[in-house]
Amino acid sequence: MRLPGTLFCIVLLCSFGLLEAHIPVYIPKNGPIGIKLNLVEDGVTIVSINNSIGILKEEYRYTVKGQKKIEVNTMDYESGLYFITVHTPTVIKKDKLLLYK
Repeated sequence: MRLPGTLFCIVLLCSFGLLEAHIPVYIPKNGPIGIKLNLVEDGVTIVSINNSIGILKEEYRYTVKGQKKIEVNTMDYESGLYFITVHTPTVIKKDKLLLYK
């Protein structure tokens, strides 16, 4: 079990290197969450956040490799389960975000 507000790290081995994403899985209050990406290849990378029934809440697109930081404001989000998907040219990774307000 994770403590409220703790972070974990997703590390994916891609065919061209390493994709690293730090995604909070539990946020106890309203406010921004941070997602850090280290994109190691050029090409379209899409980071999307969907609610538990698949409705898109936010989407971010990048085409150039490098360090990226996303600040997601959860003020308008309801409590519940969300899915964060990172789709690179070579990898698709989905993880969960649980918001409790």
